Amino acid sequence: MNILITSAGRRGYIVEYFKKALKGEGEVHVGNSSPFSTAFAYADRTVVTPLIYSEEYVPFLISYCKKYKISLLISLFDIDLMILSQNRKKFEREGIHVIVSDSEVIKKCNDKWETYLFCRKEQIDTPKTYIDLKKAKEDLKKGILVFPVMIKPRWEWDRCRYIVQKI
Repeated sequence: MNILITSAGRRGYIVEYFKKALKGEGEVHVGNSSPFSTAFAYADRTVVTPLIYSEEYVPFLISYCKKYKISLLISLFDIDLMILSQNRKKFEREGIHVIVSDSEVIKKCNDKWETYLFCRKEQIDTPKTYIDLKKAKEDLKKGILVFPVMIKPRWEWDRCRYIVQKI
C-alpha cells in the first residue's frame, strides 16, 4: 500500500510512524506546498504541491496518486480537510481513499462559535465564548467574564486564506 501525506510540514515523526506500520510493504509519499518541508527528509518520495486553494490542487493530487499507485491519502493540516472532504468522491472514483471527516463535521470543528454551541448542547465543559464584542465588554464590567481573556479568529481558514493570498 502506498500512502500520500499532504501538508506534512515539520511532522517527520508521523511519516516515520507510517513507514514503520507499512513494514516495507509500500511507500510513504509526502506532499507540501513548500519545498522546505522538514517531513520531506523522512519520506520515501516527495512532491511539491500547488497551494491548497489553487484550482489545480485536487487534480494534481489525483494525478500524483494515480501515477504512484497511492490508495490512501491523509492530510496533516486542518485547513486542507474541507477541500479534501468536498472532493472525496473524485478521489474515490480513482480508487483513492481519503481519510477525512464529512464536511459538516469539519465546518463545525473549524468554526469556534459552532464548536462552542456544540459543546454546550452536549453538556461538555467549555470556556465562555463570545462573537459579540459589545456583549463581552458588558460581561467584563459585570464580572461575568474575567481576565485573562483570549481572542482568536472565528474561522481559522479565513486567516490562512488571507496569508496564502498575500504570498
